[in-house]
Amino acid sequence: AGTDAGLGADYGDRVEAVACDASDRAALAAVLHDRAVDAVVHAAGVLDDGVFASLTPQRIDDVLRPKVDAALHLHELTRDMDLAAFVMFSSVAGALGSAGQANYAAGNVFLDALAVHRRRLGLPGVSIAWGLWEQRSAMTGNADSERLARAGILPMTTAQGLAMFDAASSGIHPIPIAARIHHRPERKTTGSGGDTGISRLVTLPEAQRHEAMLALVRTHAAVVLGHSSEGQVAADLTFLKGGFDSLTGVELRNRLGVATGLRLPASLIYDYPTPAALAAYLSRALAPPPRDPAEELLAHLARIADGMDAVTDHGSRAAVTERLRAMLATLTAADGAADLDDADLESATDEELFQLVDSRD
Repeated sequence: AGTDAGLGADYGDRVEAVACDASDRAALAAVLHDRAVDAVVHAAGVLDDGVFASLTPQRIDDVLRPKVDAALHLHELTRDMDLAAFVMFSSVAGALGSAGQANYAAGNVFLDALAVHRRRLGLPGVSIAWGLWEQRSAMTGNADSERLARAGILPMTTAQGLAMFDAASSGIHPIPIAARIHHRPERKTTGSGGDTGISRLVTLPEAQRHEAMLALVRTHAAVVLGHSSEGQVAADLTFLKGGFDSLTGVELRNRLGVATGLRLPASLIYDYPTPAALAAYLSRALAPPPRDPAEELLAHLARIADGMDAVTDHGSRAAVTERLRAMLATLTAADGAADLDDADLESATDEELFQLVDSRD
């Protein structure tokens, strides 16, 4: 596009700025023709964030072209040059993962692999996995710094970033990470329901389990949205009107999945659009399976057996004995009646018929 011979003149250098689409191999080859190149720094990038299911071939191509195509062309067109450095700007989105950036993460992982490939060929190659810069750019102007901070990624100052660039580009590792990463235990989230341990929730009656699960959902939703308390997340307000989008919806899904141990769909906030609806779904999912009536009865009998030793009075023991005999007679009569079908009635004895009538009274 133009040149500026003034920059670096004190050192005998000549700086030239040339406009070129580096993803166009022919255009890039024309720029490099008859130019002496000592080092390559590939810093291009485009964002088009969204959950994986929303990505289209066009959205993937738009992000990969400046990353993958341009880097590959630079590698091929400068391979025979005696370069002192070949530095690419990657991202922690590829190294550590980042919600809603499947396309961007894939492009950066390619850069990481290319750096390793160049090293194996005996060529210089570094792919720096950058974190978040404090100084905003066109790419990072809309970055959700609070969400990144919850993931442990803190912004770095320009001075810190430049120091990391010097260290990373001259280091021996082909894929260094240049980021401020804060390792800390995540804040425990307990709602108004108190202890929300899943083992306790499972044993609660249905109504109490729902209330405790609602507190859990509202608490995690408040954390994702950056609110100070669950009270700022109404039980009947839809998630989308409350400030959630596809990315924060996935973050809420992930948090609730860890908290409950359930495998939850990415479309969770769309399938269950309010905290109350979501809590009801989770409460049902965590409800203990219904027990067999026979198992329930045997459990009751076990408790009765455990308490028999406490009945020492002769009169009380006689009353308990009579009650147990009556219960046993009822159970035995029911079994006898069940054994008699219509075909057996004609051949049944008088005693068996009287027993059947008594059992049905």
